[in-house]
Amino acid sequence: MPQLQVSPVTAQIANESARARLYRSQLQQAHANAVARAAEIANREPHLISIFDLGEVISHIEADQILHGQRLELAESITLNRVLNRLKSLIPT
Repeated sequence: MPQLQVSPVTAQIANESARARLYRSQLQQAHANAVARAAEIANREPHLISIFDLGEVISHIEADQILHGQRLELAESITLNRVLNRLKSLIPT
């Protein structure tokens, strides 16, 4: 039985795929950690809006804006863009 060999291209693709999976899992873990920290702060300070919470709201509004753009509802899309710009200005750089 001949020995199986992996081509360099296949090996490179497999390595890149493994790196992508590792990066994705690290990113998911970092996100879970951020959610936990935000929840901890929210429990201590019930009237405080965290940057994380603001980012979550912004991401939902961006999804709505994309949907309106796909439906060619330009007035709604433009209005949401203005709202997004105002909300993003609240995030410190």
